[in-house]
Amino acid sequence: MTDQYVKLCNHCKRGFTLQQIVEEPEVTPIGMAYDDYSSSAFYLFQHDADGCGTCFTVNVRRFDDLIGEEIPRQRVVSTAACQERCITIDDLEECDQNCEFAPFRRFLLRMIVGKRRLAGQMH
Repeated sequence: MTDQYVKLCNHCKRGFTLQQIVEEPEVTPIGMAYDDYSSSAFYLFQHDADGCGTCFTVNVRRFDDLIGEEIPRQRVVSTAACQERCITIDDLEECDQNCEFAPFRRFLLRMIVGKRRLAGQMH
């Protein structure tokens, strides 16, 4: 992972690298959403720092190098085969379609589990 910022918090203006987004306990993954207008999917995060608490998005493709599996070229989103997991932000079920965004869904779920484990160790 690089030490280059991929996101600047909209409220407190703190910069985040991919590593910080994935590993720091104050960045909580909320879900994933597909945007028809841009034809892109985004992760939603909450910055749970004192005095902040804002939400921000990062395009899932910024996480390509972290996925750890082949990313299919085809998109199933917005077709009859789509399970609509990427369309509903609070849907945290795994997608089993052969779709470009399915590996990103699995990565999101691993991030959520990892953050919950980390939070449990801190208490």
